[in-house]
Amino acid sequence: MKSKNLQYAFYVEYYKELPAIIRKREANSHSERDEEKDWEAKKYKQLNRDILRIAWDTDGSMKKLDKCDGALSVFYLQSSYPGILIGTGHEHGVKGKGEIGMGFTFDYVTGLPYLPGSSLKGILRFGFKQEDYIQEVIKDVLHIELSAGEIRELEGKIFEGESAKDRFIFYDAIIGNNRGGMPLLALDTIAPHTKDGLKEPNPITFLRICPGVKFHFVFRLHAIRLSEGKCIHRRDILIIFKCILEDLGIGAKTNLGYGVLE
Repeated sequence: MKSKNLQYAFYVEYYKELPAIIRKREANSHSERDEEKDWEAKKYKQLNRDILRIAWDTDGSMKKLDKCDGALSVFYLQSSYPGILIGTGHEHGVKGKGEIGMGFTFDYVTGLPYLPGSSLKGILRFGFKQEDYIQEVIKDVLHIELSAGEIRELEGKIFEGESAKDRFIFYDAIIGNNRGGMPLLALDTIAPHTKDGLKEPNPITFLRICPGVKFHFVFRLHAIRLSEGKCIHRRDILIIFKCILEDLGIGAKTNLGYGVLE
């Protein structure tokens, strides 16, 4: 692979080897299948190494939005072990042995991994839907108690807004440091269970963001006055957001420990 853009390398250059792999797969007889699978696995192993090499060489530096607009609200969180999975629902691979068989979210222009603003908004809103949980968070953070009605009012004003100028903006979270030589991505595998427990599992290889990668979370917020007269300042809303992300995590397979932020 020649490109230093991870998005292009992963979704375009990765497939340039496929015609040769498919031709060899179709040309081989059943007696040659094992040899063909070994050859295919070696090809994919090299492609996977190329992806990690490009990721290692990527410094992760991007222009931070709050440097352009001081009115934005910002905090940093970093990935914890075992890392973060994003974009696994995107198609990738052709069921080859050893290939990266799950998609990943890369920025189209920079090629860097990022956490989509829509995903952040979704997990934050999910947190607000858990009434007992969000009441406890607000009590700990703001040292006030809100009724169920006030929680619903606050949620509506945060995630819907009464007008365009009142709406909050949830920006994509970008890498917030150059990691100082730390790896950005790593390979991982899962072996899905089959109905036939005696059948040999077919492991799926995928990419994950490594532990210790710092992300830059940016929002456009404003203070909210509830109908009962209570005022929730934007700095308090920012702290609530941070607590939710630390508690619930982000991305795929959070039930297996991925997506933890600290």
